[in-house]
Amino acid sequence: MSISSGMRRVLSAAVSAMLIATSMPTVFVSAEETNAGIEETTLNEAAEVMEEERNETISLAEVLPYQDTSLSFEERAADLVARMTLDEKVAQTGRSAPAIPRLGVKEYNYWREGIHGVARQGVATSFPSSLAMSNTWDRQLIYEAGDITSTEARGKNNRYDLSYWNPTINMARDPRWGRNEESYGEDPYLTSEIAGKSVQGMQGTDEKYLKTIATLKHFAANNCEGERQTGTSVLDERTLREYYTRAFGDITKEY
Repeated sequence: MSISSGMRRVLSAAVSAMLIATSMPTVFVSAEETNAGIEETTLNEAAEVMEEERNETISLAEVLPYQDTSLSFEERAADLVARMTLDEKVAQTGRSAPAIPRLGVKEYNYWREGIHGVARQGVATSFPSSLAMSNTWDRQLIYEAGDITSTEARGKNNRYDLSYWNPTINMARDPRWGRNEESYGEDPYLTSEIAGKSVQGMQGTDEKYLKTIATLKHFAANNCEGERQTGTSVLDERTLREYYTRAFGDITKEY
């Protein structure tokens, strides 16, 4: 049963009145306490308590837009961000985002690993490396591996910390990169097809909620561990768009 905003305000006011009526401090003034200053101070304190309790009641009864699941994710996110201070916004930009208690926002860790099974979270199914799985050319097999991985991820995390940094879709063209086994090879079409099914298995098929959040990496033309944050990738425009970033574009558009 849904409750209109007008009815919600009426119920909120009614609850506030009941709490105020039952929790207002009783003030006793003896015959000796005739000093007006003492009486005024006591009444002021009582009024402050009443106001605090009223605000708390309204806060509990009111459903803010970002908490309203009937709104779109875009609307809810815009409302939540608008309520955040600049410092709170800045703090959310790292991979380990702190909680915002006053808004009911839990802390969130954006870094989980699941490139061939849930990693660093105890016992889990371990699949072959991505490079080995890509050699099967079997889209359905890769989808099932992603689906199993996300099921186990849900079991370990349930509601929070569901962002997984996989799959790796860098083109493995240079054998000197020590993480080539994380990739699906050097062909952009094969990588798009195989990694796309991995993403679909990780994120699920629900029309509204993601099962887990797949994160494509490492964007882009990034195959160097030593200078990950400072290095320069020198290449022409066509190579960048048709080779090194093609899989990023294909998967983002399709899935």
